[in-house]
Amino acid sequence: MPMNNTEELSKLLAKIKAEYPFVPHTNAGRLYSTVRRMKAEKEFGVPIGFRSGVAISTETGKNANEMAEQEWEKFYEKLRENLKRDYPDSFDRLFSEKQPELPVKEQTSDSSGRQSIPRSLEEIPVVQTTGWAIQFVPNKKKGR
Repeated sequence: MPMNNTEELSKLLAKIKAEYPFVPHTNAGRLYSTVRRMKAEKEFGVPIGFRSGVAISTETGKNANEMAEQEWEKFYEKLRENLKRDYPDSFDRLFSEKQPELPVKEQTSDSSGRQSIPRSLEEIPVVQTTGWAIQFVPNKKKGR
């Protein structure tokens, strides 16, 4: 499903962001939410340059959204394998035939009405194992 319309793509990316948010709290959460997001972006046919770039390959040093199609597929498969090996229950939940609807977490605000954020993205450590890492960084959008 190729995306040619910028407005359609923007709406789709907003929907994916709301329904498949990143969970940067634990290695299990980071890996699960990253694989879940990459899976959704792939299934919806989002062009790689517009996909999230939070996962960074330690082999190539590239953000996921800067990779060629074949690189991205190989990287995604490695992340899937790690999720299956390290967190089989999470893998089964994500890749089972019948996937439960996960509730979208609502943001909370403090008394001044500002959105409360537990900590900045820069404070989240890089998780490294053989051949890959997940690092939460601001999304780099090409051509903007």
